Parts: sequence; structure tokens; C-alpha cells
Amino acid sequence: MTPTSGSGGMALHTKMLIGFVIGTVAGLAANFYGGDAGWLDGLVTYVADPVGQLFLRLLFMLVIPLVFSALILGVVEIGDPGSLGRIGIKTLLWILVVTTIAVTIGLVAVNLFQPGRGIDPAVAQTLLEASSDRAAEIAGAREGVSGIQVLLNIVPRNPVDAAARGDLIAVMFFALMFGIAATVLRTPGTRSFVAAVQGIYDICLKLIGWVIALAPYAVAALLFSITARLGVDVLVQLARFVGTVIAALGFHFLVVIPILLWIFGRMSPLTFFRGAQPALLTAFSTSSSSATLPTTLKVTEENLGVPRRVARFVCTLGATANMNGTALFEGITVLFLAQFFGVELGMGQQVLILLLCILGGVGAAGVPGGSLPVIAMILAMFGIPPEGIGLILGVDRLLDMCRTVVNIGGDMAGSVVIGRSEPADVPDTDLDAALAWHPGPMNATGMLRTAAVNMLRIAFTGRTAHAGVDPWEGRSALKGAELFGTGIQFMREHLQPTTRLHYVYEAAGETPNVVPDHAAVLIMIRDESRASVEAVTEWVRDVARGAALTTRTEAEVDLFFGMHDLLPNEPLLQRVHQHMGAVPIEWSAEEQDFAKTCQREMGLPEQGLMPILMPLLPEITTGGGTDVGDVSYITPTALFAWVSMPIGVGLHTWPVTACGGMSIGDKSAIASATIMAGVGHDLITDPELRAAARADFDRRRGDRPFVSALPEDKVRPEGIPPHLLIRDGSDEIPAGYDPAHEVH
Repeated sequence: MTPTSGSGGMALHTKMLIGFVIGTVAGLAANFYGGDAGWLDGLVTYVADPVGQLFLRLLFMLVIPLVFSALILGVVEIGDPGSLGRIGIKTLLWILVVTTIAVTIGLVAVNLFQPGRGIDPAVAQTLLEASSDRAAEIAGAREGVSGIQVLLNIVPRNPVDAAARGDLIAVMFFALMFGIAATVLRTPGTRSFVAAVQGIYDICLKLIGWVIALAPYAVAALLFSITARLGVDVLVQLARFVGTVIAALGFHFLVVIPILLWIFGRMSPLTFFRGAQPALLTAFSTSSSSATLPTTLKVTEENLGVPRRVARFVCTLGATANMNGTALFEGITVLFLAQFFGVELGMGQQVLILLLCILGGVGAAGVPGGSLPVIAMILAMFGIPPEGIGLILGVDRLLDMCRTVVNIGGDMAGSVVIGRSEPADVPDTDLDAALAWHPGPMNATGMLRTAAVNMLRIAFTGRTAHAGVDPWEGRSALKGAELFGTGIQFMREHLQPTTRLHYVYEAAGETPNVVPDHAAVLIMIRDESRASVEAVTEWVRDVARGAALTTRTEAEVDLFFGMHDLLPNEPLLQRVHQHMGAVPIEWSAEEQDFAKTCQREMGLPEQGLMPILMPLLPEITTGGGTDVGDVSYITPTALFAWVSMPIGVGLHTWPVTACGGMSIGDKSAIASATIMAGVGHDLITDPELRAAARADFDRRRGDRPFVSALPEDKVRPEGIPPHLLIRDGSDEIPAGYDPAHEVH
């Protein structure tokens, strides 16, 4: 994923962490040694602040077009207005439930720890004086967030003006209306409009990729500014307040959200946090849900496997509406300032504060400090001096970074939960199960596991030269391919026993008297899971890059073929085996003689055709793969074999073709069709069988949703010899077609 990789090979989040450490340490050192020195103020004002603000401005520049395009595409890709309503209701329910839990945690924490009691009045007065101007500004903004006007402002009078003012909620409403209309009105014009919106979205993501490369430097600058100005004194003095906020945020983020993920999203918290890491680090660095939105969308789709239509809708809406960390902070801050100013609040008033914080969390702007006007409004309602906000301004940036992490984590967790509750992104979303037959030398089924597969073409490009006259002028692509093969051999000692790694040289030059400028290697990677295959594939890519660097050639890696491993389904397979037992196995003498003749010609024992049904096979793993594996990750799947070839004969040999073209093949086809028809009837009429198959499917798939092994630009079969294809579908695919962006 682009945002997670730096140009120098180091992961971007690692660079961001380094930037964070460098900025913090340098800022503290500057504060300690420089104090109030003019040079330090100049360094912060004219160097560090502009660098950090430039990065934020570049991100905010793209927020409006990204939000507009992402929400329209999310609505369009949902397609069915009924589905849109369903996802919308689920999203609203998630926001309300998670935000309520968050605010409750905050109120319990502030009542338990009493952070507003016992602060040094002199320190408090210093903080108030230092932040008086900013506090007055925020307090004055409270009038703009109260009353019925907040609800009316959701519907923009002028969408362009709303976009110019950065009113994301109004822009989102406008985009939502456009998306719904484009979904209902399916005309060539709307398809063109959606295609244009897709172009805007793609451009925004590309620009975001460029901007995000600056993140490590921006993080260092932002953290230097904060720590150079504040030092450690304020943090020490407000440690109880800061500790309360961080403890409450941490409990919500590390306990509540993982529990919700585990129960409702069926995803391991470790898997979630590992995949969400890039977005969480971006959120911590920028303190902005809106600025983090591009990374959030990419991470949610690519790392967490959430369907694009769900991720775009939930994350885009959540960037301004699902502020559970912000709502928690608001509740703690209001009660903290009430304690500080000696304002006693009863349980009824605290419940009202809880409700206001929930609404405030929904309406808060997804930008740094966006919650502060809401806090000012609530303070004024309960007779707490709004200028008290000045107490927290000195530490708000740190806490804003922390609560933004919780906000983003809540958005991604909600996407996972809602995505898991939605039908799979396949054309036939009501598919209960899939049944598959495979030719074989036996009548058998069982808990067979096949391997996941990737096939890659590694094309090396060098520079041609005369091998006898001036070979030093050339760069041998063949040497790159040979060194690649050597690198693959060095891998073998460290591969799992289940891994299968095989390759052939597809091209290696034309004549030995010329330094070859082109060579290609075809390599097949097989293992028992997609995750294992992907891990080995990345290693193979690294070997290709290393071989190219060593030989001063260029290596292009093309992943053109890939399959998932096969997930067995025990309830379905048991039912298939029952029906297999009801089908008679009868071979004529002529058929057995033909089979034995094939075996004799191949030098095999003359055992003929298998006359019995084998017992249900236990769970075993084979080194081969099947494209049925992809289906098994989308719906419960059962695969069985019925005799269509002699015992001992390998697949893809001439006896298989010979038997298939006579009565042996006819009997096999009729028996297989009979078995599938019987099991199909059971699936239609037996809801308990469907439920059992689905439960087994959910348990085995776990948090491994189906994600195509192939890049999005692969739209037709590759790697299959042309003479084996009846047609490749090229005449059925319109120019410019992109399956990921089709309007249904």
C-alpha cells in the first residue's frame, strides 16, 4: 500500500515514528536550553510551524473533493436504495452506541479521579492569562453551534459556499443526495457523471500519496513546535487531567472497541490493530479525522478487507459524525472545569451533559480543536465560565492527537462490523452454497484442503551488446534471471514445509554471441493459505529486485494468476457423501477393459475403474490448487470427485481425455449431476442445513474475507495457452471497462 512505504525502502509509519521521536526530543531540548530565547521563538514561528501547517493545508486542500467523491461513489456502489438505508441505519446505530459508551466512560473516570480538585491556583491563573485571547475566541464561537440552526445548516443553501467554508456536514448531505439520485436514475448521463466522480476520487488518492510522503518531516515539525513552547511544566501540572483523559480514551480504545470487534465483527483485535496502524499513526500526527480520511479509506479497504461500498460510506460519514473520542473528551473537560471552578453538578445534570456530548461529538468538526466551541457552549449552559477553556489549551494538542486516534479507530471498527453484517460483494448475494465436481480416479469427498496459488512473470530488461567485441557495454538480462533463480534456491532452506516454489525460464536470449537484453522467468508459488502465499510472493519480489540491482538490469514483476486455498465445509460435505452413497456404481466389462488397457499403456497396475465409494476423507491438504478455492471464501462450498479415469492415472493425461469421450465420461457426468441435484434440493428445503453450512463457513473463514488475488486491472484470463481458450472474453469487454467502478 503506497502510504505505508517510503521511497527509501523504510516503511512510512516507521519514518513517522522516527519523526515523532526526533521532534519531541529536539523540542524538549530546545525548551530546556533555549527557554524564552528569541532564536527559539523565531525557529518555531518561521520554520517549524510553517512546515507543519503546510502539510496540514495540503491535506485539507483535498478533503472537500475527496469527501464529495467518496460519498457519492459509496452510495452508488451500494446500488440498491434499500441497502443504502440498511447501511445508513447500521452506521447511525453504531455511532450512537459507541459514542454513548465513550461518554459514559469519560463521566465515570472524571467522577472517580476528580482531576479538577487541587490544582495550584497560581498555575491555573498563569494558564488562563496565557490563553485568554484564544479562550475568548472559542467562547464567542459557542453561539454558532447552538439551537435549531445546527440542524438547518445540514442542508446547504449554497453547496459551493459550504465547500468554501469547509462545512463538511453540508457537503456530505449534498453528496448523499447526488449519490442517491445517481443510483435511482440509471442513464448514460449518470454513468458518465459517476465515471467523472471516480476520476476525481482517483486523482485525490494520487495527490494524497504524494502529500503523505512529507508526513515524517511534518510530524517532526509539529511535535517540535508543541514541546519547544510548552516544555514539561504544564504537562506535569495538568497530569491528573491529562492522565484521566488518556486513561479513559485508552480503556475505550483498547477494551471496548476490541470487544465490539470480537463479538460483532468477528475479527481478532490484533489483526485489526496491525492492519489499522498506518491510519492510526496518521490520525495521531495530524489530529484531524478529515485529514486522515484518505489513509483511513485505503487502510479499511486494503488492510482490513472491508467492502469498498461500505468503507467509503461509513468512513466518510464517520470522519465528521462518529467522534466517540471527541465526545468522551468533551464530557471529561466539562466536568473537570466544573470541579475546578467549584460548580457542583447533580446526576441529572451529568446525564444531560452526556446527551449534549453525544450530539456534540456528532456535530464536531473533524479538524484540530474542532470540539472546543462545543465545549464552550456546554460550559455556558451550566454556568461554568467558558474562559476556563484556557486551562486546557496548553495540553489540548496532545489530547487532540489521542482522541483523534480513538475517532479513527471507531470509524474503522464500525466499518468492519457493518461490513461483516452485509452480504458479500458478489453478483449473487443470496447464494447459500456452491457445489463443485472434479474429475478424478476415485469416488470420494471429504475435508480436502487445496493450496493457494500465485503465478508471477519476472521480466528482466538489460542492454544488448556484442558478446565478443564489447560485452562491457551490455547488461545481461539472462544474468539477472539466473541470479534470481539462485536467490530462489537460497530461500528454500527457510520456507515452510507446506510451501511449493517452482519456476521455468520463459525467455533467455536468442544467440550466445549477443548479450541478451531480455529474459523472463515464470514462477509458481503454492502454500496452504493466501497469507502464506502473499508472504512468499513479497520475498520473491525482493529477490527479483535484488537480482536486478546486482546485475544492473531492471526487473518487472507481473502477478497474472492467483487462487485461494479451498475451505472445506463439513455439514455440506457430509450431505454430499450421503447422496454419493445412494448413486449406483456400475461399470461394464468393456469399460473396465478399456481402463486396464490405458493403465497397461502407461505402465501402471491394471486395476481398472474404482467400483466403490470411499469413506468420508478426514481433513488433508494437497499441494495442488483449484479455482473453487476462491468460491469457498465467498459462500459455503463442497467439492467432490466421481470416477472419470482409471486408477493411478494422473490428471491432464491422454487417458483422461479418452475416458471422458466415451461412456465412462457420460456415466460420471450423470452421476455427478444427480448428486448435485439431490444436495441442491436439500439446501432449498432444509433451513437447518443452510444454517449449519453458514456457521461452519463463518468459523473457518474467520477474519479472512475474500479479496481477489489479482490486481484490479486484470479483467481477462492470462497464463492459459490460447489454444485452450474457446474465447477469452475480449469481445465482451468494452473499452475502458473497470469492474471495480461499474454502476449496477
